[in-house]
Amino acid sequence: MVQAMQEQAAAPLPRVWYLTDGFFPPIVGGLEKHAFQLSSRWIARGLPLTVITRKMEPDSPASELYGNVPITRIPPVGILKGKGWQAVLPMLSLLVRVTCRLFTNADSYEIILVSGVRILSIPAVVLSRLLGKRCVIKSESPVELWEDVSSQSRERMQFPGVAPLLRAYRGIRNVILRRADRLVAISAEIGRQYLEIGIDPARICPIPNGVNTELFHPVPAREKKQLRMALGFPPEAAVFIFSGRLARTKGVMTLARVWRRLIQGRPDIHLVIVGSGKSSVDDCEAELKEYVRSNRMEAQLSLAGEVDDVHRYLQSADVFVFPTDFEGFSLALVEAMVCGLPAVCTRSGAACELIRDRQTGRLIEPKDAEDLQAALEWMLEHRDGWPKMGKAAHDSTACRYSMDRVVNQYLELFASLAG
Repeated sequence: MVQAMQEQAAAPLPRVWYLTDGFFPPIVGGLEKHAFQLSSRWIARGLPLTVITRKMEPDSPASELYGNVPITRIPPVGILKGKGWQAVLPMLSLLVRVTCRLFTNADSYEIILVSGVRILSIPAVVLSRLLGKRCVIKSESPVELWEDVSSQSRERMQFPGVAPLLRAYRGIRNVILRRADRLVAISAEIGRQYLEIGIDPARICPIPNGVNTELFHPVPAREKKQLRMALGFPPEAAVFIFSGRLARTKGVMTLARVWRRLIQGRPDIHLVIVGSGKSSVDDCEAELKEYVRSNRMEAQLSLAGEVDDVHRYLQSADVFVFPTDFEGFSLALVEAMVCGLPAVCTRSGAACELIRDRQTGRLIEPKDAEDLQAALEWMLEHRDGWPKMGKAAHDSTACRYSMDRVVNQYLELFASLAG
């Protein structure tokens, strides 16, 4: 038994090709950065990994080693989400290019890992079956499983036969997904949706996204105050914070409008919004800036923009706010809770697993400004409970969602498939 375990531990890890539509760099979103951090740690642990992604920016090199991660970028170039019919030919081109690359380089990998269940999952599953490889699919959002194309693209694809075509595509895709060796569920909601489309429960692996707990952690009150002064926030105010894409579907404009009402008669509260609308089809950054300026809210609402040290902003705050319309697994939410912040977040994706209402934060309904305002007012009425709520938030997330634990779960999955 001991000898068998030693032989298994000494066995080389399988070679993995990681297919993803976007990757850091140049995309700076939370999921893209998370994918890079995972990839870098896998490689550091001895996993032979190559990232195959789309060439989102024209000046991005076709191939590079970024840190320790080898990245290959293939056309078509640019953002395709929200383009409607204009995206059909580029997506078909991507499908052909990925299929050819997987087929002609079949001796370079044993496992295909795919981020997302839309276009890239199809050639990955089909060729893995044909070539005797193994395939792992990771859905990044529950929206992917019930929305054939993005809502923005659907609005541009208006003709009588489009709905049956999309339903047929979804049916074919779901049949193909059932043939994947494993499907990673980053939240219980996504796991339930896998079951609804007929995935064998034995093929579903619950692995959440992870957070770098070396960066994201609570800080003492004295350090929090110093951070506020360094970042230019009122040291004695109650500081609320949002971090994420400045997109309409993240509820950013709803938050700004609610904040305008909330600050009436409350000079001791401050909201910090961290992020940008870059690369979002529903970018609302310009609209947000104009709204803040025209309503003279600058004294109680700071727009930090895109930052590389979001952990410092979270550590300087008191309460995290995330009124997103829908979400799969919000890394921003977990990062905030690991930093010891109680959170106000919509009942979407993993939030219902993460937040215990009135114990580690408040759960609200999506797209409901009144519910958001009521939750924020409740938080202000219970300021004395923030330290206890923040500690409970940290204790319930820090170990379970640490990046090291998530890395180990994937390595065990890859090793089991190769074994």
